Amino acid sequence: MCIRDRYDRTDGETINLSGWVGLPLGADGFLTLAAEYVDQKKTIRTAPDWRQQYPLVNGAFDPREASFDRYNAWYGEPELEQYSLFANAGYNLSDTTKLYGWASYQNRDSTSAGFFRRALDDRNIIQIYPDGFLPLINPEVEDLSGAVGVTWKLGEWDMDTSLVYGSNRMDFTIRDTLNRSIGPTSKTVFDAGGFKYEQAVFNFSGVRTYDVGLATPLNVAAGVEVRREGYEIFAGEPDSYRNGGVLLNGAPTPSGAQVFPGFRPANEVDKHRTSVGTYLDLEANLTEQLLMSAAVRAEHYSDFGETVTGKLALRYDAVSYTHLTLPTTPYV
Repeated sequence: MCIRDRYDRTDGETINLSGWVGLPLGADGFLTLAAEYVDQKKTIRTAPDWRQQYPLVNGAFDPREASFDRYNAWYGEPELEQYSLFANAGYNLSDTTKLYGWASYQNRDSTSAGFFRRALDDRNIIQIYPDGFLPLINPEVEDLSGAVGVTWKLGEWDMDTSLVYGSNRMDFTIRDTLNRSIGPTSKTVFDAGGFKYEQAVFNFSGVRTYDVGLATPLNVAAGVEVRREGYEIFAGEPDSYRNGGVLLNGAPTPSGAQVFPGFRPANEVDKHRTSVGTYLDLEANLTEQLLMSAAVRAEHYSDFGETVTGKLALRYDAVSYTHLTLPTTPYV
């Protein structure tokens, strides 16, 4: 039997295109737009598969063993295509009041591989894949976020209030695979379901300083935050998880699409929770070299109740920068 000694490997190729532009927004505002495109080819760092690939023919090796491409694995970075858009804006309503906001969107489509199934493998259906198959996992991710807020002065306080929303959704498509329990009529591409997370946050906060006789004024920050979170798992198509009843060596065959069985209806989740929290943060230099900070946060969660957390920190600067003397002669 003659085996080809060809060795293929690649570190992939990546194309990255990006750009941005800044625009005036009336006489007192700005708008910045940015976009990015990434096209990343897969990397392949693998070794030849010297195992027998095909069932014996009349007790002898199948002639296709001599011409089979033994570099049948895919180890390395996935294939990736990604689009990103971002907008950022601000507008001065007065000398002390400013509107701000941003919005972003990203779509990421990637593909990675499982382990190769040989033609003679019990997990293969030779009528579908006469030369074996390499199952691929193809998740598509959508990220989006947006925010709007306003800052203003309230006496000695610098105030800020904002509403921020973000979500992440991942859908799984399984390609170049099969559901062994269905038999030769099995599909080769499956919608395996996915999951989604989203969050909305409202924040109202203020910051100011007090002169209390320490080395630096005491910085005080306080605020209230209201948050709503949601998490969802959604099922794939029935063929991605079901058992078709075809036996394997007289025993039940594992269910679902190989390499990644789909989410089942029993896995489905659609839950939400809310939380309301308030916090206080204090920070000041006790001496020129000793900084102290303390914070406390109390929060109520709709699903499990209340929690209180705190922080106390000290930092000592071995060198006092206020006494450093800068050189009078510029460096050459």
